[in-house]
Amino acid sequence: MGLLVVVDSDGLFEINKTLNDLGQILAAQVHTHPGEAYHSETDDHQPIVTLVGGLSLVIPFFAQRGLEAWDDFRWYRLEGYADWRAIDADVEVIVV
Repeated sequence: MGLLVVVDSDGLFEINKTLNDLGQILAAQVHTHPGEAYHSETDDHQPIVTLVGGLSLVIPFFAQRGLEAWDDFRWYRLEGYADWRAIDADVEVIVV
């Protein structure tokens, strides 16, 4: 099973224009994959976040396992154009 959603350049422009008008920036994105969490070539080259230092969180298995799969989530930081580096996000999850 697969699914691909891509935000085109017009959509990215509108997102960033709207945020700019509100005095905000887009610094993180969250998305899911049908299987294991990883940053794909599409994720690398067509992100919604384009700010160097921006974060990308990838959740495995279309997030069907929820926070129970926290250890399988993968975090990446944008270092430069299409240069997403895996980072160790040692964070505690509190479910309320």
